[in-house]
Amino acid sequence: MPSKARHEQQAQHNHEVLRELAPDATDWQVTLMMYVALHGCRAYISEHRPGYAGHDLKYDSIQRILQKEVPEPQPALAADFARLVSYSYKTRYHCPGEEELSRMLPDATRRFQAIREQLHELNVSI
Repeated sequence: MPSKARHEQQAQHNHEVLRELAPDATDWQVTLMMYVALHGCRAYISEHRPGYAGHDLKYDSIQRILQKEVPEPQPALAADFARLVSYSYKTRYHCPGEEELSRMLPDATRRFQAIREQLHELNVSI
C-alpha cells in the first residue's frame, strides 16, 4: 500500500476533481466522494498499521480495520465509509434515475463531510 502522503495527495486530487464537476453529475459526485474517503482512510491506516503496506486493501478490509483495529477503533468513520461505498456502487452499477440520485446525494454529502472532519481530527489531510 502506498504511503500516507501519497494517499493524501490522491485524495486531494480527487477532491479537486469533485469540486470541478458539473452540478448535474450526481453519480460522479457520489463516486468521487467515495474515492476521496477511500484514500483518506487508506492514508490513516498506512500510518498506523504499516504491516498492511504491502496489501491492496479493498473496501471491506478498510471498513473492518477502521471498525476493529487501527490505534483505536473508529466505528463512526467505518460506518460513514461503508455507506459511501454502498452509494458509489449503486451509482456506478445500478444506473439509478435522477429521483433516486437526488435522494441519495444529501446523505452521501453529509457522510462525506463527516469523514473529512473525522480524518482531519486524526491528522489526515484530504
